[in-house]
Amino acid sequence: MIGWVGGLLAQNFILFVPPPPPPPKVICETGDAVSSLQRAAFDIPDPFLNPRVSCSALPDLDLSLWKERVTCRVGEVAIETGHARRVSPCVMCTCTKEGPLCQSLKIENCFHLAQSFSPPDILDDHVCKVQCAFAFRTFPTVRTGDNHIGFS
Repeated sequence: MIGWVGGLLAQNFILFVPPPPPPPKVICETGDAVSSLQRAAFDIPDPFLNPRVSCSALPDLDLSLWKERVTCRVGEVAIETGHARRVSPCVMCTCTKEGPLCQSLKIENCFHLAQSFSPPDILDDHVCKVQCAFAFRTFPTVRTGDNHIGFS
């Protein structure tokens, strides 16, 4: 998909624009002494099709979509904006202002991975399973230390 983003031509972009809050609630919250308003604030009032309602009956504004993100949560892991952290043995996530961006890591040596993470953690990670299944089947009980590498 090709389109314009910020005056630049971009390919394969995803643009997230939060939905606007309902106009009547914005008018109620920001207007002086407004206590009721028709649901479609800019349409002609009608007792059946566009009745006046109390401002307190309108849904609250959710401004969290516009709030600047300080941290991202991926499972049990908190990551500060602009930082990256491993959330599992084979997945790394970066926290952006738009939210977390996670990527699979390419594992060069499954036996080195086994020295850094426990067997249950590796086996619970689907990305690790795909990349290291051969090592787990070939060497199911290799010990660490004494010139041996892998699972103990």
